[in-house]
Amino acid sequence: MSELIEIRMPRYDPAMESGKIIKWFKKEGDKVAKGEPLVLIETEKVAVEYPSPYDGIIEKILFEKGEVKVGQTIAYINPNISSEKANMQKDVLATPSARRIAREFNVDLKNIQGTGPHGRITAEDVQRYIETIKQSPIKSSNDSVDYELLELSQFRVSIAEKMVKSSTNIPQVPLFFEVYFDEMIKLAKSYEQKGTPISLSSIIIKATSLAIRKHPLINSSFENNKIKIFKSINIGYALNTKEGLIVVVIKNADKKNILEINNELELLKKKAESNSLEPKDVLGSTFTITNLGPYEVNYFIPLINYPQAAILAIGKIEDKFQIENKSIRKTCMLTLVFDHRIMDGAQAALFAKELKNYIENPFLLFI
Repeated sequence: MSELIEIRMPRYDPAMESGKIIKWFKKEGDKVAKGEPLVLIETEKVAVEYPSPYDGIIEKILFEKGEVKVGQTIAYINPNISSEKANMQKDVLATPSARRIAREFNVDLKNIQGTGPHGRITAEDVQRYIETIKQSPIKSSNDSVDYELLELSQFRVSIAEKMVKSSTNIPQVPLFFEVYFDEMIKLAKSYEQKGTPISLSSIIIKATSLAIRKHPLINSSFENNKIKIFKSINIGYALNTKEGLIVVVIKNADKKNILEINNELELLKKKAESNSLEPKDVLGSTFTITNLGPYEVNYFIPLINYPQAAILAIGKIEDKFQIENKSIRKTCMLTLVFDHRIMDGAQAALFAKELKNYIENPFLLFI
């Protein structure tokens, strides 16, 4: 195979050790053009279309699906495009957008009846076909036990695997602490009055990043009986999407102001909603924040985002009557879950105290 060109598992992030092959857009014997989508690869919680780096024929696919180490050969391309193995399939009458969607979801256009002019397949035709497949339930043939099986998406499988690894390998300890949000809410309102509305999440991300800067041990991971402390403070923020929980990343959050963080977070939310997140948007987080307050959850204990050292959970903001001065304060219960191998309770409590101080006194975020 000296004339063949190796296609290797690409690396999208310095910390990436492997990628999961989800599907191939081409099969052995097919022609492929340079830049044309070749294989769909999952890296953590985002799927990426890897384009062919060469023109040629797919000579051999070594891994149809599954986890493959970075740098490992996954296929061979024959640069001789006149090979007899070229698969000359009859063209199907379809719009470019229909072809793009069909390629993305691995749909054979020959199975779709076109409704466009002269029977041309439109993007709407492909989307209807995909929805029909998704809505077809798998039911038991046993009349006495009727049930429906739901196939897990690749994202959901990835989340499940990561959660099992987290709960199995990390000794996790939760700390609960109540925080007053009055001043932070006032800060958000002041931005809104100036015509630049910001989310409370953006302020919390900034506060967390500065607290981490003073307590860097919490920005680490446990590897081979050593503690790896990260120099960059990259805050992961959990978003709920149609595909499941996706953690987007605000890199170097401690070096950005609140407006910059807010704009970046809003952009990531839009990209998540439109299913257009890139590897750089979800890889490289060193500490994670998850917020169930908008879902009316008072407090909860999350699992650490493996292999990080800790995760912060935010609950519902509530009114609390203060007996001593007969006033009502805005309070919220926060939960810090930490890796007990990396730090003790006292060290984690010092970080929680620092974070509480930043949230209750947000003017410190500007010093």
